[in-house]
Amino acid sequence: MAVTRSRIVLITAMCVVLGVVAGDIFDRLVVGLLVPPVVCGVTGLFAVRAPWKLRFGTAVLAAVVGVVAAVVVDGGSPNDAVSGPLRGPRRLLTTEWPTPDDAQIVAAVALLLAVVSAIAVELAGQRRWHLAPLAVIAAGFTCVVALGGPGLPATWILVTLGTLAVLFGLSRQGERPGARARTLLGEHALAAVLIAIAVVAVGMSATIAFADRADPRRTEEARFTASLLDSVESVVA
Repeated sequence: MAVTRSRIVLITAMCVVLGVVAGDIFDRLVVGLLVPPVVCGVTGLFAVRAPWKLRFGTAVLAAVVGVVAAVVVDGGSPNDAVSGPLRGPRRLLTTEWPTPDDAQIVAAVALLLAVVSAIAVELAGQRRWHLAPLAVIAAGFTCVVALGGPGLPATWILVTLGTLAVLFGLSRQGERPGARARTLLGEHALAAVLIAIAVVAVGMSATIAFADRADPRRTEEARFTASLLDSVESVVA
């Protein structure tokens, strides 16, 4: 059970980091967005031994409480938390970056973090779903980065998420982390795989101009326009 709780703590920490990344949507650190992952993580720790119906109910309640608390902490009202999940996504996708400080938009982003946190925490407490929570974290990370427009996560964000993911992978239920680490270190191909991943990562970062990243919510005029030719004139020519 100690390993299960440690896995939930690691996943909760990763979800909190996602909340920090989600602040790029508003071009600032939104403290309220850190609340839903914490609420869902703490609830998951206390309900880890409960039946699945009770865990599901507490997870839904934790998500609702987390969204309301996020909006209130950011200066909004509970009414914004109610209408935000309905009106917030449209306003989020139709405004230019950086997104204006709007309580309804904060509620929509908080709901996304709450859903990701609740699902990831639930999977982290299951013995048969070892690495499945990392897929949920990856999906949530992709969403918040895409909504962040041209803003990019800092290097320490990526390093923190990578470190937490490695620790989570080592914390397999029913097996000591130290024994699992020694098993991996005994694999001769592990060093080659790590070197290959590092080379690919460095190569991609060197060839892709992240500074020129486009804002998906802004329509820009094309730099070059292809001339349209009439088919009959083309045949005559």
